[in-house]
Parts: sequence; C-alpha cells; structure tokens
Amino acid sequence: MIAQATRIAIRIAAVGLWAFCPSVCLADDSAAVSAGSAIEELRTLVDQSWVLLAAGLVLLMQAGFLCLESGLSRAKNGINVALKNVADFCLSILLYWAFGYGLMFGASVAGLVGTDGFLLNAGATAWSLTFFLFQVTFCGTATTIVSGAVAERIRFGGYLAIAAVVSGLIYPVFGHWAWGGAVPGTDAGWLARMGFIDFAGSTVVHSIGGWVSLAAVILIGPRTGRFGDNPSPMNGHNLPLAMLGVLLLWFGWLGFNGGSTLAMNASVPGILVNTCLAGALGGVAGVAASLLFVGRVNAPDVMNGVISGLVGVTACCHILSPAASALVGLSSSVLCFAAARLLNRWRLDDCVGAVSAHGVAGAWGTLCVALLAADGAWGTGLNRWSQLGVQAVGVGVAFLWAFGASFVVVHLINRFYPLRVSLEAEAQGLNVAEHGASTEVLDLLTAMQRQEVTGVFSESVAVEPHTEVGQIAVGYNRVLSKFNNETALLKEAKAESERLNKQLVDAAHRAGKAEIATDVLHNVGNVLNSVNVSAGLVLERLESKHAHRVEQTADLINEHLDDAGAFFGSARGSALPGFLRQVARGLEEDLFEATRELLSLMERLNHIKAIVATQQTHAALSGMTEPVCLARLVEEAELLNSSSFDRHDVEVLRQYDEDLPTIMVEKQKVLQILVNLLRNSKEALVAGRTEGRRMVVRLARLDEVNVLLEVTDNGIGIASGNLAKIFGHGFTTKHDGHGFGLHSCANAAKEMGGSLTAHSDGEGRGASFRLVLPLQPQEALV
Repeated sequence: MIAQATRIAIRIAAVGLWAFCPSVCLADDSAAVSAGSAIEELRTLVDQSWVLLAAGLVLLMQAGFLCLESGLSRAKNGINVALKNVADFCLSILLYWAFGYGLMFGASVAGLVGTDGFLLNAGATAWSLTFFLFQVTFCGTATTIVSGAVAERIRFGGYLAIAAVVSGLIYPVFGHWAWGGAVPGTDAGWLARMGFIDFAGSTVVHSIGGWVSLAAVILIGPRTGRFGDNPSPMNGHNLPLAMLGVLLLWFGWLGFNGGSTLAMNASVPGILVNTCLAGALGGVAGVAASLLFVGRVNAPDVMNGVISGLVGVTACCHILSPAASALVGLSSSVLCFAAARLLNRWRLDDCVGAVSAHGVAGAWGTLCVALLAADGAWGTGLNRWSQLGVQAVGVGVAFLWAFGASFVVVHLINRFYPLRVSLEAEAQGLNVAEHGASTEVLDLLTAMQRQEVTGVFSESVAVEPHTEVGQIAVGYNRVLSKFNNETALLKEAKAESERLNKQLVDAAHRAGKAEIATDVLHNVGNVLNSVNVSAGLVLERLESKHAHRVEQTADLINEHLDDAGAFFGSARGSALPGFLRQVARGLEEDLFEATRELLSLMERLNHIKAIVATQQTHAALSGMTEPVCLARLVEEAELLNSSSFDRHDVEVLRQYDEDLPTIMVEKQKVLQILVNLLRNSKEALVAGRTEGRRMVVRLARLDEVNVLLEVTDNGIGIASGNLAKIFGHGFTTKHDGHGFGLHSCANAAKEMGGSLTAHSDGEGRGASFRLVLPLQPQEALV
C-alpha cells in the first residue's frame, strides 16, 4: 500500500513538473510519453472517482423518494410505502444486472435493442463497472417513481410485478433508443441517431416513470373516498418527513446531473449551478401558485414545485445559461401545478403527484433543449426548429412506449393477479393488512376504536409499561373505571324505576281496570315518568361526554402516530398524561354531581313507593267527570313528554278548530290516553327516522255530540296484519313492552262512551290514532 501511494505521489509530482516546468522535465521524448501517460491515468482515476461519487448521490435519492412518498401517505400506509421503495430498488438492481443493462447499452440491433453485456462479464473493466453502477441507480429512480403514484391501494406483490416490468423492459429499451452508443464500440439508438438529446434523463428516466404511473393510476383506480359526493383530501401524515425527502432528492440530483458528464471536467460546476437554480425557482413558483389559486402556501405544491424544476432542467442543464435554467424551473413548476389540478378534475388519484412532477415536467424540460439553449449549442448540426421537432418526437415516443406498454402489461397482470387490495384492507391500512406491521400507538388506538364501535367499555386496554403510550393507556383506563362505576349506579336507579313502573301495571291488572286509580296516575305516574326521563338524561349525558373525551384523545394520538417519539418529547406531547388526569378529575366531578342527583331521585322513588302502597287500595276509583278544555289537556300531555321530544328532535304541529267546546269527561283518563299516544308516536318516529321527525295533533268537532282528537306521525308505521290486534290485551311489537298501554287506552275511551282507532298505510308510512269522545257523557260534577 505504501508503495502504491508512493507511485501515485510520484506520478502527481511528474504531472505537476510536466505541466509547469516542461523545459526542465522533458529532457527527451521518453520523458514526455511517461508524463503524458501519468496524466491520462490520473485523469481516468479522477473521472471514475467523480462518477462513483455521483452514483452514491443518486442512490441517496432512493432515501429521498422513501421519505417523500411515505410522508405524503396516511400513517396507516407509511410502512408499506417505505418498504416498497426498498424492495423495488433491490429488484431493479438484480434485473438491470441480469439483462436490463445489456438491453440498454449492449451491441445495438438496428438501434432498437442491445444484445450483449448481460450479467456483466467477469472480466469487466473498472470503468465499465463504474458506468454500470451509475446507470443502475438511474434505473432504480425510474422504477420507484411509480410507487408513490399508486400508494395506499395496491397489493405489494402486484407493485413488485409492475416494478419488474419497468426496470427489466420498459426503461432499458427506451434508454437504448435515446442513450444507446454511450459505451465505446457500440452503435447509437435510433433516437440518438436522429439527434435526440436528453442529457441526464428528463424523459428517459422521469417521464418514463411518470407515464407508467399514469397507466397504473388509471387501471387501479382512486383510493376509496378520494372522489365522489363527499370527497376526502387524504392528506399526508408527516409533511416534515416529506420535505426532508425533497431536500435529499435535491442533494442527490447534484450527482444525477453532475455525474452525467461521466467526467470531472469544466462543465460540472455550471451544471450544478443550473440544477440548483431550477429547483429554487420551481419551489418559488409553487409558493406563488398555491397562494394565488389556493389562498395559502400548500406544502405539496411547494415540494412538487421543487421536484418539477429539477426534473425539467435535467435534460438541458449542460447547455443552458443560468437565467434559462431558472426559467425552465419556473415554467416546469407552473405546468406541474396545472397538470395536478387537471388530474384531480379527471378523478385520477396520484397520491404524490408523480405524473405531473415527473411525466409532464420531464417532457417540457426535454423540449427546452431546443427552445431555450443558445442556437446550435446542442451540437447536432440541426437548426432550432429541426432540433425541436426531434425533441418532440422523442417526447411523443416516450409517452407512447411507456404508457402504452405499461397499460397493456398492467392490464394483463390485473386480470390474473388483482392489483387492488380489498376494501377491508384499504380501510385497515396496508401496514397491517399487507405486512402485519403494528405499533404501540396503533394497538392502543385500535382498542379505543373497538370500544367506540361496540359501546362496550367494561374491559381495560392493554398497558405497555415504561412508555409514553403506556402512560396514556393508564390514564384512559382510569377514565374507564370511573365511567363504569357511575354507569352501574345509573343503571341500578333506572332498573328500580322500571320495577316501580311494572308494579303500577301489575296493580292495574289485579284491579281489572284500564288504569290505576286517578290519584296514583296524577300523583305518581307523572313523577315516575319524570324520574325515568331524568335518569336517562343523566346516563346519556355521561356517555356522550365520555365518548367526546375518548374521541379527542384518539384524534390526538392518530395525528401523531408516526412521530410518537418526537411528539411525546415535545411540550405538547409530554403534557398529554397531565391532560388525561385533568379529564379524569373533571369527569369525577361531573359524576359526583350526577350521583347527588341520583340520590335525590332515589329518595323520590322511595316516596313514590309509599304512595303506590296507599293508593293500591283505592284503585277502583273512577267515574269522576269535570269540564275540560281539550287544548289545555293536550298542552299538559305535551309538557310531560317535552324533554323527550327535545332530546329526539321531534317537531309537534297543532291543528285546532277555532270553536272547540269544553267537554265533560274524566280528565285523568283522557290525560292518560293522550300521554300514551304521544309517547308511542315519539317512539315510532325515533325507530323509523333519523331526521324530519314530525307529529301532528289535531282537535276538531265532528258533529253536535262528538269531538275528535287525532295524533298522526311520519314514523315507522304499522304492518297491515297488526292493525286488527293492536288494541288487544298483551299484544306488543316492542322488545320491552307489556302490551297493556293501547289496550288500556281503548278500554278507557270505551268506558267514557267514545272510541280509539288506528290507521296506517303500512310499515315505514306513518300512523294515525283517532280518539272520539262525546261532549256530555253524563252529569258533570261541579
């Protein structure tokens, strides 16, 4: 090693002496030959070193694509997208080594395809190995462009099949047409012979990847919910990661464009400057376009603006002035912005904007070779318009070949191996569905969502000890414990209320009457209904509040699924356990107040028990009539049900005749019927509709001796087979009913000399109950 270093040092010294002191060092011709050989060897070594370094920079672009695409995907698919970027690069290297490189740079057959150089001969030179390494990174770039476009809905195996076709066939064949002949001793491809110029691959690499992406997007279809009546934007879950990806791509692009000289020469600095200017102007144009048309700086527009600028200048950075390069970046960004909006209008779902940023911008940049370079700078001997025609042919052929071939191949693959994941897998996320890749945060969120869907909160969620997620789980379990304890008390109070209600019904059965004694109905029935409603409201409020807190916690966790470490290290994330403790304390205070209310209700229930016991001995009281204003009686019945109406958004409409007389009836019996009818109508509305719940109460004078009270709703309706038996004793359609309410109401109406009938056009078409009462059933008690 020391000897080799010494030889290199001597050669460098010889070069220096030859370059600066030729009269001293070149004493004879042999010395000149020796110095010239040393210079050539050193130049070759420097050129190889530069291309190898450039290959490493282009390889870094794979990391940029990984960050960009996974950051612009939703969290549930981020691992899948990252894994595709690693796997497709591995696959493209193997296929390009096996035959892709040979197809692209082998000995040409009529300028159409290469025929040798497969598997790289064992005796390959250092330069050919360097050239292969540089070119294989280009192949990987063209292939991985497709990954982002079809993200979040393609099967992993299906994507690898598409990647194999791109890296093994579509990319190397077109590459031969445009770049064939780059290896000394081989013939040029047919496009290259025409004078087509694409310095570093705006079309050969980027447009090829973009047009394959377009075909795949069309055939696979958009993500579920992306378009339609209620479209979802489906924003990326980690935009900072995506922006890091853009910067990595930018850095790698220095090797992409600078290394395409295949030598460290005087043109490299200008190429690198032009590359950076185009990227910068592309980003600025993205900022301006999003401000002008979106009203804010939209991160994806800025990122794709930078990328499109870099893509556009790739074909012409070696012959443009810095000002022209900046113009290419600016115009490429504008075209990318417009193309992305056009794709959305056509409902083509490109997850990361690959078609517009790579396909469209790459085509435009290739045309700019003839449009913006100095006249004749392309060196083909063609004038500007002839060169533009050749460039347009290359761009058009690239589209026809990449889009057409991939459309056919992807269509065939899809017929025998469906590329689209199932709806269930898409909803679950490809991280889990395709790879079984879960995280602590995802496991906790899944457990919380399962409880939200099932409504079962009796089991605690699993706790991962000594982690931030574990602290959240512990706090959540405390909330669950409080909720379950207080819910048990509420259910116990509600069960006691229902037991008392059943006791009243049983008392009515034993007495053989349609209702319990008037005093019980008046003094107990309304109070008991109020107790039931109050208990239900307390329970409903507690459950709703808990669900709201759970949803807030779930949303916060979901927002930071993929950056949990960074989030929990931040001020906001570290405060989350404290926030949960505050939620628990607040819930405990709310539950304490609810418990006090329940204790009060329990005392009222005990008082009702005493009233029931006393009044059961007087259940036979009836027959007491008094003058009654039906409109006021309806208002009283509505008042008893008002909280329930408000809770379920029931609209009550009144239709009263103007000349309604005062009638002589047993007021408590009529009130019982009205309360029952209104409650039944409300329940039919809740069961049959989610909105537009409407009830109409009509009061009218039928003739000289009768009045009509009619309750109509647009609820669940009554089956035709049930109309004949709806007033029968014990008949009910409710899972918790006893079949006594309407039967007792019909009997009460009959006892007062009236009638109660029902009408419905069938299930789902509403129902109407008509109570007819006589004006003067008997002498009124004054």
